[in-house]
Amino acid sequence: MDYPHPLIQLKDNKIDLSQAYDHGIGDWDKLAINWGYREFNVKNEEKYLEEILQEGYKEKIYFITDQDSRPQSSAHPRSHLWDNGYSASDELNRMLLIRRYILDNFSDNAIQKGVPMSNIEEVLVPMYLLHRFQIEAASKVVGGLDYFYAMKGDGQLITKMLTFEEQNNAFKALLNSINPKNLVLPEPLLKLIPPRAYGYPRTRETFKSKTGLTFDPLTAPETATDMTLSMLLNHERASRLIVLKSRNNNQLGLDYMIKQLVNNTILNTNTSLKGF
Repeated sequence: MDYPHPLIQLKDNKIDLSQAYDHGIGDWDKLAINWGYREFNVKNEEKYLEEILQEGYKEKIYFITDQDSRPQSSAHPRSHLWDNGYSASDELNRMLLIRRYILDNFSDNAIQKGVPMSNIEEVLVPMYLLHRFQIEAASKVVGGLDYFYAMKGDGQLITKMLTFEEQNNAFKALLNSINPKNLVLPEPLLKLIPPRAYGYPRTRETFKSKTGLTFDPLTAPETATDMTLSMLLNHERASRLIVLKSRNNNQLGLDYMIKQLVNNTILNTNTSLKGF
């Protein structure tokens, strides 16, 4: 995790936002302040500064900056923007359950009285794409490489390949995100979204439509699926999967990923959901 996403929880069959944002400063802030501002009345200051860093390493507090966090093709398994938890795959599966609950219970309570019903779509879009940052986080585990900005003699991890299990768990979570059960919009919700009201045109905050003026229930799944597949099939990630497999035959590999992707999508058409 780099920057945390608001922590959304499901408690007693209700959305709980009581811990959406943490209080005070985090462990990283405390370590940085301690290292940067502590004064020592000793000559060997560097030794004590190094001890502060070593304590941080023991607590799994590391420094990985934006150059390794922001690119969609990046490989670090834990340096992500707007995600929670130590395991990106576990958090993605958790977010998908919360998102499914939100979609299944979506109603006109999402907008104020007197507002055009078509404005439900503006509220629906961020909820439908609630998991978008976690998709990016989980994708970085596939073909990922654990590493730190190690210096000679500081004891930090230099590089370490992720296990097949770690990568496959992330891959399965990403496949779960494009399962029709996680893409379909419930019929009661579709009945609540009319064509755009006069004076309220489509914008970048609404889904595109291939059905003219009416709300298109398939472009939302198309958008979400494209997010997952574009991350998984990123050309630099694909190249990394090939290289890692050539170095260690126990790695996930591009061939395995492509075969599983095809088997779980094109060759496994789900006919139990109308419209898919």
